[in-house]
Amino acid sequence: MKIDTQPHENHQVKLTIEIDQQELEKAKRQAASKIAQRLKIPGFRPGKAPYQVVLRYVGDEEVKKEAIETTAEELYPKAIKEVGIQPYGAASLENINDSSDGPIVLYFNVPLKAETTLGNYLDVRVPYEISAITDQDVEKALQNLRENQAIVEPVDRPAQEGDRLQVLLSGIRKQVTPDQDATLINERSIPVVIEKVDADTSDEWPFPGFSHQLIDLSTDDEKQISYKYPDNSPFETLRDVDAEFHVKVERVSIRRLPELNDEFAQSIEDFESLEQLRTEARANLERQQQETYEQAYNELILNKILETATLKYPPQMIEDEIQDLIDRLKNRLEQQGLELDTYLKMRKLSLEDLKSEMRATAEENIQRSLILFKVADNEHIEVSPEDIKEETTHTITRLSEVLPEDQLKRLSSGKMVNSLIRSIMVDRLIHKTQERLRNIAQGISNEKQETSEADEAGKNEKLEEIVSNKNE
Repeated sequence: MKIDTQPHENHQVKLTIEIDQQELEKAKRQAASKIAQRLKIPGFRPGKAPYQVVLRYVGDEEVKKEAIETTAEELYPKAIKEVGIQPYGAASLENINDSSDGPIVLYFNVPLKAETTLGNYLDVRVPYEISAITDQDVEKALQNLRENQAIVEPVDRPAQEGDRLQVLLSGIRKQVTPDQDATLINERSIPVVIEKVDADTSDEWPFPGFSHQLIDLSTDDEKQISYKYPDNSPFETLRDVDAEFHVKVERVSIRRLPELNDEFAQSIEDFESLEQLRTEARANLERQQQETYEQAYNELILNKILETATLKYPPQMIEDEIQDLIDRLKNRLEQQGLELDTYLKMRKLSLEDLKSEMRATAEENIQRSLILFKVADNEHIEVSPEDIKEETTHTITRLSEVLPEDQLKRLSSGKMVNSLIRSIMVDRLIHKTQERLRNIAQGISNEKQETSEADEAGKNEKLEEIVSNKNE
């Protein structure tokens, strides 16, 4: 066996394996024996037909084809070990040269394991400037609680600010191209709360400021409303669409908000007093704000590290990440009672369109994962078995409270549990690494854990392989 390697584009290697005639003849006899075992050859028991009989029965080309395939499977792992290649995943057999006047030559395209070279990430500094929760923020949260507890009563008068209306809504495009459906919204009954004039209505549906268009309408009143979506509309499929909506008011109701007092607090999860509710509301807002801020802060740190890092990874890694994104999307859609095909039809996309749309996100995910795993390795960050066990138990308990029985049974299977544990291991490692990077970015000293460097590197390498070596 002769082996040759040539660097290929996009962090791949072209591996050439030459099989001499002696090796091929040995492989052909083994292949003939396998063929004889699975075929019924007249006059012989399974597996007992002589080599020459098998050749005459199925033909030399069929035996040779199977021999080459079997040999390729056997020689490939030996070849990559001999030349010291570290593959990311399964190689592809790109070509076979089996000319009659020369040796058999196998050409493999081998994706290489990702390589990450960091700049001096220890010098990265990002100001940590989270704003404090104000009394106004707390009062707004309490007001939202009051809104949720409002008593709704029908009234016989034109609609005003703060009223809740039940309306029949439909919408069409004013201008339609041959490949478009004129209908934007099939007629449906929806509730609408008329927001105050100074309220933020940027996320209002079907367009910002819609509820203000209903002021002074009474029950059974109808109205046509025109709206041109801007080119930066958050509803991407509606950007630049000139639309017309038809509204019919079914009911106008007044909302009576409960008084903000101790009695109200006691009706919300048994708080003893309004002051206790206010304290808890502040704590919740602070937790939410910290989570949101730190997510953005983590991104800033990673972007700075990426500026000086060198990353090498094969295209197969991106394809695998895209498939992971699609699988996650499928799971979310299933929870909503939708199938992927239905989702694609609703968005007028093909599967290839969806993959193309996800490519940038997939590449960004890969880059961030490679950075985080390299930092984890450098900083000797580990996830303890106790931590994994506790988080796994907590996750399964929480899921058992919300999942249907059939999905819960699937989760209880060994394969699903192992997948869950693997996911928790990766998530916990990333969480601890991000925490370390936040300390670095703020100049906070953090002593490395005193554990064996060899053991730590081995553990983190295994965790990294979970993400990157999916096809091995």
